[in-house]
Amino acid sequence: ETYPTLSSLSSAPDGARALKLWVEELNYKVDDQVLTNFAPPEEASIVFVLEPQFPTEDELAAMDEWIEEGGTLIAIGEQYGMFSLIDHYKFFFNYLPDNEGTPSNETPLLDSPSALDLTNIQIGIALGSDRDDYVTLISYQSQPVLVSFEQGRGRVILGTVTEAFTNAARHASARRVDV
Repeated sequence: ETYPTLSSLSSAPDGARALKLWVEELNYKVDDQVLTNFAPPEEASIVFVLEPQFPTEDELAAMDEWIEEGGTLIAIGEQYGMFSLIDHYKFFFNYLPDNEGTPSNETPLLDSPSALDLTNIQIGIALGSDRDDYVTLISYQSQPVLVSFEQGRGRVILGTVTEAFTNAARHASARRVDV
């Protein structure tokens, strides 16, 4: 069966099944249902939205309400559906002229061995915004590619570092940590 990029059901190199299994190992309950209309489960504390497919205004409103109540949204992607989501939060894509080099952690939080492995990540799109209330977590060529900001009692994390969430990246990271 063929799954879209970053599907938590996919064990292909561009899938995210390894991320799902890692999150389960951290003792988080994972619900990877494919829904026609999305609304965050009330009991969820974190929701990953990987390469979203054109979220509707009703879905965005439900997400905003859940975030305002204390939820954390982690949205990662670089396709057009992600553009719709980041636009909702007043961000836009900056297309980069080349993808030579390695992204940089901008916060010690991401230096943990089990965090994102950025070694061989190809970045083609950065984030831009006129907002002044976000923190850059990862940058590439001095432009943000993973950002975080508060919304109500919750938090939104947006990024274009899609490769870092793939099975291939998780497996490479696990091999380096085990050595």
